[in-house]
Amino acid sequence: MARAAVVGIGTLYRHFPTREALVLASYQHEVEQLCSTADDLLRTLPPNQALRDWMARLGRFDPPLRQPMWCWP
Repeated sequence: MARAAVVGIGTLYRHFPTREALVLASYQHEVEQLCSTADDLLRTLPPNQALRDWMARLGRFDPPLRQPMWCWP
């Protein structure tokens, strides 16, 4: 990951001291966006349609990491 970001491993661990912190940071923005759409949908659609639309978005949510972190080398 450090190589992909073109930074040294020390820089990576300075900002993310554990793998858990790195995983959390990688998901945080996407999860916050997904959660914030619930309010927007409820303001513009009937509750049953808002729920269906939000669940469809949740189904399309594609986290950046596929393997649980305990499987990492």
